[in-house]
Amino acid sequence: MSPTKQFIAASLLAGAMISAPAMAFPVVFDLTSNPEVNLPTYSKTVSGLTLDIDNPQATGNVFPAAGGLNSSPTGFCAFLQVGTAGSRCYYGSPEIPVGNKFTGFDLSFSSDVTLQSLLISRLVGVQNSSITFTSGALTQTFTNFVEGQTLTFPTPFTVSANTIINVVTDGIGISPVNDGVIRINNLTVVPGPLGILGAATAFNFSRKLRRATRKSALN
Repeated sequence: MSPTKQFIAASLLAGAMISAPAMAFPVVFDLTSNPEVNLPTYSKTVSGLTLDIDNPQATGNVFPAAGGLNSSPTGFCAFLQVGTAGSRCYYGSPEIPVGNKFTGFDLSFSSDVTLQSLLISRLVGVQNSSITFTSGALTQTFTNFVEGQTLTFPTPFTVSANTIINVVTDGIGISPVNDGVIRINNLTVVPGPLGILGAATAFNFSRKLRRATRKSALN
């Protein structure tokens, strides 16, 4: 191959590397805790990507909230403490008036991500269950799921870094004395393109190729 053709090939390759998004691998967030904990906020970092969760429903609620979030060996959910005794992770107990069911939470990520899937790790005492993810114009609702089922987003649900995603669980509590529970786990996302880092890598690669091409021409 002539030096000119080598240079053209190197330039085309570098351009493709800059314009194409970097290959990204799924990141799975295990949301369980052992022993069980109640938290005001939740944060976890996996492979350099940080997930932050809070529960705005916990602020100003008529019942004291034990943190607003709960993580157990079986998964993660929004949380409410009724009075100073019984705790509720979802529906069921008649002493929780309408409007005071902690049915959702907000999450965000430190980088651009596309939501891929989640596991319904616990489902008990609830009928007609659903879970909805909303961020701006994006929305995805899952229904008719069962415990142990992995829910996969059918269309891309991509958000920018630090963008709030509201997650709301819904259903009908069917236990007159115990709380109904919807817990999730194994929240799986795909990080966004490498951006500036990928472009810098491609530029350095292109520069090395040009240098090698010039050296070949001199020889």
